Amino acid sequence: MCEETKTLRQRLRSLRLPSAHTPHTSHLTSHSSPASGFTLIEIVVVMLLLGIILAMASLNVGGDKAAELRREAERLALLLRTVQQEAILQGQVFAIGLKEETYSFLKVNDRGKLAPLENDDLFRQRTLPAGITITAIEIDGAIQEKQEEDELIGIVFVPSGELPVFDITLSKDALGWHVEGSPNGEIKATAPQTRDDAA
Repeated sequence: MCEETKTLRQRLRSLRLPSAHTPHTSHLTSHSSPASGFTLIEIVVVMLLLGIILAMASLNVGGDKAAELRREAERLALLLRTVQQEAILQGQVFAIGLKEETYSFLKVNDRGKLAPLENDDLFRQRTLPAGITITAIEIDGAIQEKQEEDELIGIVFVPSGELPVFDITLSKDALGWHVEGSPNGEIKATAPQTRDDAA
């Protein structure tokens, strides 16, 4: 009996879980591993890449602004050429009324007065995109200034096709595009320039 009891105790000892102070397995001895991290060269390369990415992003933003402004100037020039042709073809007087952020087209009605064109998808009132404004209007060499808040500054298109000399400046931030009209009837959008250069 004593022999059996001894054997059982030995077996129980072999089944005990290892204590907190005893290593679980013999092969899990602690080996000191070198600390992982970035070298100075890797950090410099990452900083350079970030600088290039940020520079490209800023160039894209600037390019988008210039492209949007150019599109609006070219759209306005195209609409003015179209309304000029309508005046010639219909033998009637048309006009464009300009505000800081909007412009609309008008036509002489039966009572001989200029009235906004209605139910016309092409010559509807248009609002400029956010950030783009009409900052200056020059007609026959004179800067046009509004006397009242809601006053329209107008350019008239006659059936003969003749035009006053005009210059409409569209601006966004420091960029400016011009829509110009000449006495020979030519209407065009001209290349951008900064306001400082224009001054």
